[in-house]
Amino acid sequence: MATKKVVALMGQSYVDVALQHYGTMEGFMQVLRLNGARPNDKLTPGQSLTVDEITSPVLDYIRRNELIIVSSARVRMEGISYWKIGVDFRVS
Repeated sequence: MATKKVVALMGQSYVDVALQHYGTMEGFMQVLRLNGARPNDKLTPGQSLTVDEITSPVLDYIRRNELIIVSSARVRMEGISYWKIGVDFRVS
């Protein structure tokens, strides 16, 4: 099976990479194996990884819709339901 190099994005885990490039959780152990990693290892943004080149209906959907799978990015939530009085704004 052919392989390709991919780059880890900020906030991605090995699980995210598996879902992004295999379309299922079954690829998780394969990503670890191909990269000599362990399940608890952390990815660094920009880290180069090896994955198998495969095709599937799920991957076709991910690619067609340009989906990026990142589960642990820290994003500041915005909007009144997330704001706190005295922290994000003051009432006077």
